[in-house]
Amino acid sequence: MIEMAIIMPLIVILMAGVFDFGRIIHAYVVVVNAARESAIAGAAIQLNNEALTLLIEDELQRGGVHSGTATPTFEYIDVGSPPVQTL
Repeated sequence: MIEMAIIMPLIVILMAGVFDFGRIIHAYVVVVNAARESAIAGAAIQLNNEALTLLIEDELQRGGVHSGTATPTFEYIDVGSPPVQTL
């Protein structure tokens, strides 16, 4: 019984750390997917910044991540003129 009283707090703290780390990884994956989806949409159908911001916020909301005070920033690199594609 004494052994259980000594080991149980350590196991609970370890489990809490594993769950917390899992939540961090989930949030990271959701943010990366939102960035990827907005980049694909911006490149394929050439959406404006407001539409891309809404797309990112929607992706984050569907992933269960609150955007908080984060604001997306868009940087366009003009390296040529590819043909315009429409979906």
